[in-house]
Amino acid sequence: MNAGYLLLIGAPDDLKGDIALTLGLPIPENFAVLFGGEGIRAYGSGIEVNALAGNAGIVLGSCEMTHVPASAFDGSASAAAEVTEIFSAGAAHQQLWGSFIGCYSSQGEITLYRSPFSTLSAFWRRCGKLVAVSNDALLLRKMVSSLSLDERYLVDTLISDWQPSSRTSIAGLNSLGSGEALILRPPEVRCQRQWDPSAHVQAPPMMDVDEAVELLRRYLKRSISLETRQHGKILLDYSGGLDSSLIASLLADHPHPFTAVNYHFGPGIGDERDYARAAMQYLGGELIEQQLDPDHVDLERSAAASLPHPYRRAFVQGVDRAAVDAAARVGASRSLNGAGGDNVFAHLQSSAPLADALRNFGPGPFSLRVARDIANAADASVVHVMKQGMLKALGLSRRKMRQDFQFLSEEVTRLALTRTERERAGGGSKLGPGKQEHLMMMNDAEFHLLGFDRGDALQMSFPLLAQPLIEICLRIPSWMWVRNGINRSLIREAFSRELPPSIKRRGSKGGHTDYQYAVFRRHRAKARELLMEGHLARMGIVDRASVEIAFRDMIRMEVGTVSRLMRLIDYEAWLSAWRNGNG
Repeated sequence: MNAGYLLLIGAPDDLKGDIALTLGLPIPENFAVLFGGEGIRAYGSGIEVNALAGNAGIVLGSCEMTHVPASAFDGSASAAAEVTEIFSAGAAHQQLWGSFIGCYSSQGEITLYRSPFSTLSAFWRRCGKLVAVSNDALLLRKMVSSLSLDERYLVDTLISDWQPSSRTSIAGLNSLGSGEALILRPPEVRCQRQWDPSAHVQAPPMMDVDEAVELLRRYLKRSISLETRQHGKILLDYSGGLDSSLIASLLADHPHPFTAVNYHFGPGIGDERDYARAAMQYLGGELIEQQLDPDHVDLERSAAASLPHPYRRAFVQGVDRAAVDAAARVGASRSLNGAGGDNVFAHLQSSAPLADALRNFGPGPFSLRVARDIANAADASVVHVMKQGMLKALGLSRRKMRQDFQFLSEEVTRLALTRTERERAGGGSKLGPGKQEHLMMMNDAEFHLLGFDRGDALQMSFPLLAQPLIEICLRIPSWMWVRNGINRSLIREAFSRELPPSIKRRGSKGGHTDYQYAVFRRHRAKARELLMEGHLARMGIVDRASVEIAFRDMIRMEVGTVSRLMRLIDYEAWLSAWRNGNG
């Protein structure tokens, strides 16, 4: 069921006839020809397809009008003409939203635009005179097999974790990010950011609480409305936390069938079944509970094998297996997930909102109230919050770039530190610390969309990562998100009538810590073998000695250490898949 596509783009003369057959390209057997126009050929399967007017191009995926609560395509010629005009004017990022890829020809240029946070990835590379674009990096590799590993980028992401980038861990294979466009005037190819989240952060702030609450309600309801218009029963990942409860409470208002599923590993850290039961009893929805099994994880298999980078944690294989089993039980064909809610609703957990308040209003009663709100939300002292907020406001304390050198070799660490010093950004941002941190969190959010096993069986959606909702949230001042000492307070206020009472003020969060640790213990021997004898060790990236010491002291191994070792195993499995040329 996982949607797949391949676009071949180039000069019209280079795309005459059946170009795939002419070049002997490995088009998957289940791919049909979706479109053939001037300089564009499209193939795909399991994906919504809409043609633009005048054979100008194609839109893959769901596309909505921004200023009108309706689909951009209704099957009429007038709708197709209107959308074509929007694309031709370069206004797709302003007037359209959804999860789509648009490819169109206009005035001698061919533009491929990826909507913000689209579940359709867009990886691209040159293929002779053509540019090939697909959501399947393995397919692109098969077209020209001369791709090599970008070892430096791979190591950099091991140190600083993944960040959105046009680069990937495969040299010559590029990624198109949220709201970016690939523009071709053959043979020239260039990338252009059309949707820029920083523009919304820098826009005039939304200072009116009532207006902010109303717009949050409007745009989240529109996002859920899009889900209820689509066919197929919904399976909702349901933790009993705020983000998944927002989705559940709105789905409960629609006759569209959905089932909530809670994943657990028995009593312990992260067990949220009591919250889930109470909430679904209040909402009147169906809840099933799926126990996670460590044996459903294969450390040697990468869920990101079709992607040009190891995005996903191995233990998620077990969650995905449980999701597919639950979907089969209830007849669901679609999976909704509340991932990204912390990013969108600015769950900052720092003194940065106070720094913004100090910059805007100076020291005084208002800033003191913000400091108290942050202290209450974080269960910290007001004095500590005030001190840290003032340091941030003065530019004396900044959020540091995440770096983790644990279990990496001395040579890799030395080279990475040298590059870090050489490449460190010089000037500071003009944004306040709180808005800067919010923007950084939004840049991180795309990670949630990638590398799920269940995507082969279920259509996946992430309603909280809707572009209009994100744009509203980025305009809201950071201190408003901790009003009255409650994190993500505005979205709680916006849906106070719909949310279950047990969720309205819940500040705690669950997780799969116990399960990840159980996976590690169950597969300890294989984990050690992979890290001591695998590709990372042979490439001199992993320090065998420090890995060996960690495995000798399993009893006292901390959760953070287990997570780090599991992350290295993700990279090892992905490297094996790519070196073997298959998933």
